[in-house]
Amino acid sequence: MTEPGSHLATEPNLGDRVVEAESGGRAPQGAASYALFVVPILWSCFQLWYASPLPFAFNFVLLNDTEARSIHLGFAVFLAFVAFPAFKRSPRHRVPLQDWGFALLGAGAAAYLYLLCTRTSPNVPACRRHPISLWVLPV
Repeated sequence: MTEPGSHLATEPNLGDRVVEAESGGRAPQGAASYALFVVPILWSCFQLWYASPLPFAFNFVLLNDTEARSIHLGFAVFLAFVAFPAFKRSPRHRVPLQDWGFALLGAGAAAYLYLLCTRTSPNVPACRRHPISLWVLPV
């Protein structure tokens, strides 16, 4: 009798499946690889800024929870469409134009609450008028 889980080690392409799950379904080159390198770094910088006391010390880019969540979700949706193919037949060595469109539309839809908060909910106290920060520009 074999041990439970021992069949997993003999499954063909197991290493490929692990790499795909951990690093995304693509291995792009050019602008897409640059985006997959820079956007997560910017996302991390945004998270560090939001979690630190620096916004209160400098009184710059003070965000409430709703705004921070919408920006966070915008980064996540953008990276999901750039790192993973939207369709089974999508190429793995580059990001097709439709996936770039999905990434930008998804990030914009996710971040709308931050970008258009004063227009969509003008009477909500959490919607303050402040300039769009540099954190949102890459998205």
